[in-house]
Amino acid sequence: MTSRYCFLLHFAMKKKGECDEALEKFAILKKLYPNDKQVLLGVARCHQEMRQFEKAESLFNKLVGIHPYFIIGQLGRLIFLYRS
Repeated sequence: MTSRYCFLLHFAMKKKGECDEALEKFAILKKLYPNDKQVLLGVARCHQEMRQFEKAESLFNKLVGIHPYFIIGQLGRLIFLYRS
């Protein structure tokens, strides 16, 4: 349930351009599921959309540290490594 909700939340907010509101909702989820890969991914992608690249990079690194085999997290992290 968490994964599906996170995906839909991020997708809906991104479409409307409301990442601030999405981050507020993700903050609640983050308290409930602090190491959930979908929650961390959603927060990182919101920061990326808001052009807060340092926060996004930090979250992608955390995501990969906790879930090293999560391919989407690895791809997000690689984007920042490539930009450096």
